[in-house]
Amino acid sequence: MCISTILSRVTFRVYYRTCVSVYATTSGSHSSLTVSKLGHGVFVALFSKPVIAHKAIVLVEEFTNKLRY
Repeated sequence: MCISTILSRVTFRVYYRTCVSVYATTSGSHSSLTVSKLGHGVFVALFSKPVIAHKAIVLVEEFTNKLRY
């Protein structure tokens, strides 16, 4: 999975996935990307600071579960 920015290309590696979400990180976990399927669209979050991946997963899951129901 790659995201192109104006200055550079960033490559993400899938860290964890569920039936409705994908969590990806860059090497060294400097950035994290989450994509979650909602009933009425898709939620995309990009963390640019170093984040502990499992903490980001918990926060995004809690937030997107509130949006789903």
